[in-house]
Amino acid sequence: MPQPIDFLSLAKAETNARKRIRLLALAHFQDGHTRTQIALFLKVGRNSVNKWVTRFHSHGLAGLDSIRPPGRIADLNPQERTQLHDFIDEQSRRTTGGRLRGADIQAYIEYTFGVTYQLSNIYRLLKQMRLSWITRGVDGGGEPTAGRQMVCDDRGSHVRRSDPGPVDPQSSAGDVNGRIDA
Repeated sequence: MPQPIDFLSLAKAETNARKRIRLLALAHFQDGHTRTQIALFLKVGRNSVNKWVTRFHSHGLAGLDSIRPPGRIADLNPQERTQLHDFIDEQSRRTTGGRLRGADIQAYIEYTFGVTYQLSNIYRLLKQMRLSWITRGVDGGGEPTAGRQMVCDDRGSHVRRSDPGPVDPQSSAGDVNGRIDA
C-alpha cells in the first residue's frame, strides 16, 4: 500500500504561495474535511477546491502547479515577421529619404498584412524581433548631432543609413535616448 503524502510538510517547504494554498487544501481533504469546509478555512471558492482535488487525483502533485494561460495569438506569423524584418533592413540600407519611424513601420504592417498595431506595440514587436535602434542624438548643448541611423539585429550586424541632409531640431526630439520617432 502506498505511503500517504504529507501535504502539510510539502506546504511548509513550498515557496510558491498559490501552490502552498493548494497543498493545504489537500492536507485538509486528507484529514476528512469537506470541500465546503476547506473553502471556508482557506477563504477560497469551493469550485477552486474542487478543481485542485480533481487535478491532484488526475495528475498527482504535478496537477497542483500553476497553469500559465496561453495568451493572445500573435498577429504576425513567422513568415510575416521575416518579411517585416526584410523591409526594415531594406529601408535602413537606402541612401535616400528620411528616417524610418515607428509610424512608418506601423503603416507598412497595416497596408501589407492588414493588421493594426498601436505604436507602443510596434516597439514591443521590434524588441521581440531582436531589433534595436540607434539614431541621431543630442550633444551636451542640446543641439542635434549629425550622424547616421543604424539598425542592429541580434547578430550584431549594423546597417547604416546615410544622413538625408540638414538636421531639423524639432524632428530630432524623438531621437534622444535612441528611440524611433513616432
